[in-house]
Amino acid sequence: MRREVEVYINANEYGQNIAYQRLDLFEEESINVTNSIKDIRDIAKVFTDYSQQFNVPASTTNNKLFKHYYNFDVSNGYDARVKREALIKINGEDYKSGFVALSDVSMKNQNPYSYKIVFYGKTINLKRLFGDNKIDELANYADAYLSKFNHIYTEDYARNGLKSGYNLSGSNLIINTSSTTAGDLCYPFISSKSHYYWDTSNNGPSLNEDVVSRNIEANASGSDRGLRLIDLKPAIRMYHIILAIEEKYGIQFTKNGSNDFFSQSNLPFYELYLWLHREKGDLNEQIEEDVQEIYLNDYTFTNTSPTGNDDPRSSANKNLVASVNNFSPRIKIKYEYKVTITPAVGGLYSLEMLDSFSGEIISPVTNATDLTGDGNPITIKFIFERNVVFIGETTFTPVLKVKTRGGITSFVLSGLSITKTTQEYENISSFGGFNWSLQGQSSYVANYTITNPATSTSTFNISAGLELASNLPNMKVIDFLTSIFKMFNLVAFYDDRRILSNGSSNPDFDKIKVMTLDNYYSEGTSYDIGRYLYTNKHSVGKANIFSEINFKYSSPSTFAIINNNEIANDEFGNESLNNTNTQIESPLAFDGGKYDVELGFEHMVFERMRDQSNSTTLTTVQWGWMVSDDEFPVLAKPLVVFCKKESTTSYLINTQDGNNFTTIDTYIRPSNTLGDGLQTINFGSENDEFYSGRNDVSLFETYYDNYIIPIYNERARLSKFKVVLPAKLINKLRLNDKIVISGKPYKINKIKININTGKADLELINEV
Repeated sequence: MRREVEVYINANEYGQNIAYQRLDLFEEESINVTNSIKDIRDIAKVFTDYSQQFNVPASTTNNKLFKHYYNFDVSNGYDARVKREALIKINGEDYKSGFVALSDVSMKNQNPYSYKIVFYGKTINLKRLFGDNKIDELANYADAYLSKFNHIYTEDYARNGLKSGYNLSGSNLIINTSSTTAGDLCYPFISSKSHYYWDTSNNGPSLNEDVVSRNIEANASGSDRGLRLIDLKPAIRMYHIILAIEEKYGIQFTKNGSNDFFSQSNLPFYELYLWLHREKGDLNEQIEEDVQEIYLNDYTFTNTSPTGNDDPRSSANKNLVASVNNFSPRIKIKYEYKVTITPAVGGLYSLEMLDSFSGEIISPVTNATDLTGDGNPITIKFIFERNVVFIGETTFTPVLKVKTRGGITSFVLSGLSITKTTQEYENISSFGGFNWSLQGQSSYVANYTITNPATSTSTFNISAGLELASNLPNMKVIDFLTSIFKMFNLVAFYDDRRILSNGSSNPDFDKIKVMTLDNYYSEGTSYDIGRYLYTNKHSVGKANIFSEINFKYSSPSTFAIINNNEIANDEFGNESLNNTNTQIESPLAFDGGKYDVELGFEHMVFERMRDQSNSTTLTTVQWGWMVSDDEFPVLAKPLVVFCKKESTTSYLINTQDGNNFTTIDTYIRPSNTLGDGLQTINFGSENDEFYSGRNDVSLFETYYDNYIIPIYNERARLSKFKVVLPAKLINKLRLNDKIVISGKPYKINKIKININTGKADLELINEV
């Protein structure tokens, strides 16, 4: 029995008000929908949904809807570059929602005959929506959600980020008061440059002579001691990047259900952070420069010797001088400015003195550039000569230009003065009949006083910020999400059920549901469809199983993991599935090729410090070192990491503030594990860097085992059935549903349905 199939298309372009109009269909046209959740021949495929191409007649209705696309002379015609929202109904009930794209028009005798269209499922549209956009674009506009994480950088700010972390409260970042969690943004102990160690005897390890090695033991002495805070970089919860993706692209992921992966209650994701390492080396080059120009007081020059109208800059003679023809003597004025500032600790800053009139630098400032604030006052002298053509002005306004890249929140300007002024009139000659008292002299010297010096102290504010946009990785949004999906074996789909089975409205309608494959299958329904078989024949075969599957991070680039892999002759954090570890001895057991499930993230081995003076003493301090195997700063792929607040009362960490040192008794510990014996972000079983023993709660064990291992079971089969499904079942059937035939349960691998007739080809995997 043929079903009534209806196809509706939004007459307006995507993003505009929905005005669904029904398409005319060919009476005999079949619409086939192929749907696959995780094809066993492509297990890393994500955002999987359906697409189907079919033809519709060039009827009056369809010609109007497609605006006679075949006629390119039509003004304001149909834009085939844009997909339109669409809906398929079966027997009056919603079946699938998605998008329609117009492919082409078939013509007969110069007249339109049919339109070829493609119907896409919505999750495929995510790829189109994100395009080639990068993660850093999520924060590079003023009102962006992630811009709330921009902050003024100081070493004190970094210290609090290391000690406690920060939480987002409204539009502000406040210190995190939780005793266990790291907050929304933190500064984990991952050094981007310097090497760190713990040594109660002050004997450092032997390293590359070009590497600065620093002892962070609380009582350490010497110049190379204390944690250099500028070596640290912030890390942000991955959860907030998901929220930013929602904001920018106008989509919603479900986050409140017990099985929603992006839920705050799902700690293996919620406690996961993205370390902000956009450039190699320390933060100095990543902090946004702030520049402030301070216009100082106007200084009026008054002639003190000799008297009379001999001063061309005096107010009495100003207008007259300005009107004199062919008057071209020059003034040479010598200045000395003393500027005393008190900058906050940290970061680089520089000072320049400018001419307010020309904007040019008017003094060599070699003694005032690339200075590092240490919290102590510093006095800078600016001594310069200024040559100007007489233009009649009586005042000169100097400008102090302050540049900073972190570390200055305010400074004090005081003691500004001009201690010596010498004015020379050069090349004085005839002024076109103007009776000048010093006519004929080659030069003239006069001393002047300053009537408006700055004698009072003034405080100015300046800040250098750390902007998330400039520190987020250079990574595509689609690659970022795909890496998360591969990491945790996730599925994504639009929930297109307006009404739930209990008759209530679906609160998640048209949202993107994201969950692990195991949780997805747990929400399925069981359907016995044995009575719908339309042939007594079906096939049973083995799956096209890969001979080897490799689960791995991007190739490592950091010192610790490279050395670990060389010593262990194994790849830390990665896992391989092959004949050996599936307990099948024959090298011919699997005839498939190799397949790599590779993330766009990098992995790191962290080190729990031991006392260098006594290697048996294990501290509570764990850190990471972002350098290459030759111990130089390196730019790695984006790093994901757990951030855990760790008490270190017995092993106080010494932090450096210029010439001062401050100890902290808690710090944010970078980790590959959520906790002792809890979830890791290693694909395979590994020795825990912080806790003793081996941790088997791996990504593979938690998220892949139930899917992969049964496929390799000797009883695993891929069965193919042909059925005729009733319309009500077609509308209800989901890929996570369990199919029962002759009392045997199966999971759906792929289903291809002719929704006009209900005939369907099923690829099913038996439960073992």
